[in-house]
Amino acid sequence: MRYYYSIPNFVLVFMAMKKKIPLLKQKHDINLKYLQKFSAVFIFIFSFYWFFFPGEYVLIANHDNNLFITTSWYLNSYLDRPGGIIEYASVFLSQFFRFRTIGALILSGIIMLSYYATFLMFRKNSGNKSFFASGVITIVLLIGMHNNFSHQLYHSLGFIIVMYAVLYVPEDRTRRNLFLILFLPVLYYISGGYLWIFCVSFLVKNFALKEKLSPELIALLTGYPILLVLLAANFIFIYPEKELFIGPFPYALRYNIKFLQYFFILWILLLPLMTRVHFRQKLTNRQPAFILLLLIGAFLVLKFSCSKQDSELFRIEKYAINEDWNGLLRYTKKHPSTNIFGTFYINIALANKGLLCSDLFDYPQLYGRDGLFFGWAPNYEIITRGSDFFWTINYVNEAHHWAFESYILNGFTRRNLTRLIQTELIRENYSVAEMYINVLGKTLFDKRTAIHYRNFLDNPYAIKNDNELGPRMNTNFSPDFFADPNLEHNLRLLLECDPLNRPAFDYLMALYLIETRIEEIARFLPYYVEVTGGEIPILLEESLLVYRLSLEHDKLSGIRISPVTNLRFNNFINISNKYSDPNEAVNALYPSYKSTFWFYLNYGQIQKQ
Repeated sequence: MRYYYSIPNFVLVFMAMKKKIPLLKQKHDINLKYLQKFSAVFIFIFSFYWFFFPGEYVLIANHDNNLFITTSWYLNSYLDRPGGIIEYASVFLSQFFRFRTIGALILSGIIMLSYYATFLMFRKNSGNKSFFASGVITIVLLIGMHNNFSHQLYHSLGFIIVMYAVLYVPEDRTRRNLFLILFLPVLYYISGGYLWIFCVSFLVKNFALKEKLSPELIALLTGYPILLVLLAANFIFIYPEKELFIGPFPYALRYNIKFLQYFFILWILLLPLMTRVHFRQKLTNRQPAFILLLLIGAFLVLKFSCSKQDSELFRIEKYAINEDWNGLLRYTKKHPSTNIFGTFYINIALANKGLLCSDLFDYPQLYGRDGLFFGWAPNYEIITRGSDFFWTINYVNEAHHWAFESYILNGFTRRNLTRLIQTELIRENYSVAEMYINVLGKTLFDKRTAIHYRNFLDNPYAIKNDNELGPRMNTNFSPDFFADPNLEHNLRLLLECDPLNRPAFDYLMALYLIETRIEEIARFLPYYVEVTGGEIPILLEESLLVYRLSLEHDKLSGIRISPVTNLRFNNFINISNKYSDPNEAVNALYPSYKSTFWFYLNYGQIQKQ
């Protein structure tokens, strides 16, 4: 036989003769063992790679959903409801998402747990060789759900707890019933609504193994859980019955990947039944085609669940939170954002760099004034980000207002808690600021930030001389706590209180540029020039040239336009006049003039295909 011609196979033959085990079966078992180990390593490496590179935005989006605070009262806030324990564990683990490598390791570890649960279920129930394919389906679906940032760690933890719980229920009837009586209340308290997934999955498992279900088992897994929830709703917890029946299961409106979610639930429920399926030789001979089909399905799930738009948005937001305005603008030059929140942060970066009225049309402005400022709305995405605009224009009271509303809606996050500290220090509410600083000081990774702001307590002089807080001290107008819904009115009111507020003036002029209100630009331009010390951004120069074309007498003759801008304007007019067809004119002017106010005024912000 050919087996004897290699040393490893000679060893296999010797071991088979020694233990009286059939050689082919011995070699098959060893090969299968190596396949298991290799597949596990490959899956771990693939999962890590996925969340480190294309799925990094998942880490960025979820590391600040909640702020983990190392106090007993914070723990107690999660112990007052079923499922709070897995939520608490999820918040703790997600704090490490700010570290890219550790975050990718955590998510790949979660993925591996689901793979091993699938493998153990197949090995325990049937020893079926299809465990590898089944494990791949499990991990692909789970990665696909995580690709949507609304899927939280506690969602995956709930599913994984259920999968392992189904595996380790005793098989003896008496011990099984006693175990379920004691275990179901514990499982309900730990995982909440995932109790129902466990009950259905365990019923399916017993049906698959025994092809019939005993009445007491049906009662234990249907009537008993309902009784538990009703008792909890009436005598223990104060939450609505719907939340106590379902939460923290992903049923909320923000969880918008229901197709994958329901498919994954169906897959988890059917896994025990799948373990009893024995593939015929006919199907075994078609394994290459089956594997190819599996890989195609995995590719499609990952491709369509991974959102390029979300990836770009959260990378932009990461730059914004770190106030890396140069990095943000460099990134968006290569990846122009067509998302309203991306546009919002691009404009904030431009304002912080003093470039809003010179580079505004270098970036897509597809949302008009909404790309500059969000109107008030009880919306998670808007409330979470709205404070950043008011902070940029030095409107301290309203920045505080939006940050506090974010806290009411989302609980403490690093972003809203830091903003609350900043605004309370500027408003000289030192006792309230100290309370917030104490909370921030009890977090895992933000103690240095708390120490930094503690130095400003009862120290107006230090605040005034701080580069971040100082410029905002004189723009606190207490009579106007709530901002007007109208952006223009807010900016004018702010400029009445602080005429030298450059960011507010930039936003006002940018608003007029976007809405092509040339007369308003001309009206405020003399005051703007005083604020900037004679500097006129190029877009305002371009708008002034258009304004002068419509006047017989130049009311702004004292404001000079640079020769370069005059020359470019003449060239623009000459090129435009050559073409009667607007599309031909656009082709001739693009890209040399695509970022000018003249192009925007005449053709809109067209991106040449």
